[in-house]
Amino acid sequence: MPALLGRALDLGATYRVPGAPGVSLTVAYAYGSGDPDPSGGIDRQFRQTGLHDNTYRYNGVEDFRYYGETLDPDLSNIEIFTAGIGIRPTPRSSIDLTYHRYRQNEATEDDIPGARIRAETNGESRDIGQGVNLILGYHEIEDVRLRAKFGWFFPGNAFDSQDDAFSVELGIERGF
Repeated sequence: MPALLGRALDLGATYRVPGAPGVSLTVAYAYGSGDPDPSGGIDRQFRQTGLHDNTYRYNGVEDFRYYGETLDPDLSNIEIFTAGIGIRPTPRSSIDLTYHRYRQNEATEDDIPGARIRAETNGESRDIGQGVNLILGYHEIEDVRLRAKFGWFFPGNAFDSQDDAFSVELGIERGF
């Protein structure tokens, strides 16, 4: 059994724009090491623990998958650049728009660990693709939470198939 020696980094910041109440800007970078040959004695691919859910909210009222609603990868053999803008039209509602740029750390022929999309990369390119997400949350009605999450993933050259993928999640929660 090879030894594990993976590395990871996940940094981000959200800035609340002064003079523009309820507007925020977010930038983030996440990195999980990869290994083109894990059977070489030392496996350098980072693996998440399995105790993660990769969800958060930047400055809005609704949690979302911060590595992308549609792709939603684990932090393993990947680099993710994220930029986002959020608006709080009211104290208990929000609109978040996020953009993600995905690259493999090492070009491999394999599934993307943890991803919701079940397509294998071709090992010829590190360019996984891009994603755009729109997250709406509305909690202004007492004991009711409304949410809508839309995701669009544009595959890059790491995939042989260039078909876009979409995700939609709608929800209503009623407290008693």
